Amino acid sequence: MARFRNPDDGTVEEASSDRSAFWAPVFGIFYFAYRKNWKHFFLSLTAAVVSFGFSWLIYPLFVYRINNGQYDRRGWERI
Repeated sequence: MARFRNPDDGTVEEASSDRSAFWAPVFGIFYFAYRKNWKHFFLSLTAAVVSFGFSWLIYPLFVYRINNGQYDRRGWERI
């Protein structure tokens, strides 16, 4: 599990591989909308349409790394 703090307002978010692996396949593209990861929201939507939903057997395997990378790119601090 990784925890991130927003340097602007002090908000703390947790990224857990267990929870990500569970919630991503359950909610599909809406999981990325909840995490405000709009790039992967649209990428996963496109992949799901093109592959007739098959991509959601593969995409959740990478969700934990995708979320951690997103927090790092936004400048959030690891705690």
